Amino acid sequence: MDEDKNEDMQSANDRSAEDGPIALPLPWGKISLVAILILVAAVGFFFLMQRARGNFVMGTIGVVAQYFVAVVFILLAGFLALPVVAGIRSLSHIAGRIAAALAALVITAVFAWIFLAAPILDIPHLSSPSVTRLTEVEVEVDDSYESSTFYKLQGTDAEGNLQIFDVDRAVFDAWDPEVDEVTVTYLPHTETVLSLVCS
Repeated sequence: MDEDKNEDMQSANDRSAEDGPIALPLPWGKISLVAILILVAAVGFFFLMQRARGNFVMGTIGVVAQYFVAVVFILLAGFLALPVVAGIRSLSHIAGRIAAALAALVITAVFAWIFLAAPILDIPHLSSPSVTRLTEVEVEVDDSYESSTFYKLQGTDAEGNLQIFDVDRAVFDAWDPEVDEVTVTYLPHTETVLSLVCS
């Protein structure tokens, strides 16, 4: 009798160990995806914070930062799409669903225009960027924002129009006030400066 009872207990223990959460395999695919998304978001946040301090604004690193922020936006939009769609579907009234869907589309379109339109339009110009020669050149610091500082280079182009470009803090710090003319190579839609040649 005791033997049967011990066998039943042993059998129950074996089943609970097999059915328990410890015996389940870890979802390494999901864990890896979440880890990659966290890493990408952290690097994107790092780029944004550095750009807010006047770094990673121009040159190759400026272009990389611009496109990396666009990729982070795409990943974030994709990550949020399923919960938003599920939330819209869970609404009981059709008018509420339509209003929520329209609001989601408008918000997505606005952010896509801000983060994606200019970088996409600049893709053909990566191999042949725009070049302009500026005279009466000045550099300024724009620290009127609470948590951001922007460094600007401005001058007059050949048509007499005022052109303003963002530059890195290092350019601002090393700028020679005697420089009056500069040739700027840049991407036309994001206006990311690729190089400056002073004369």
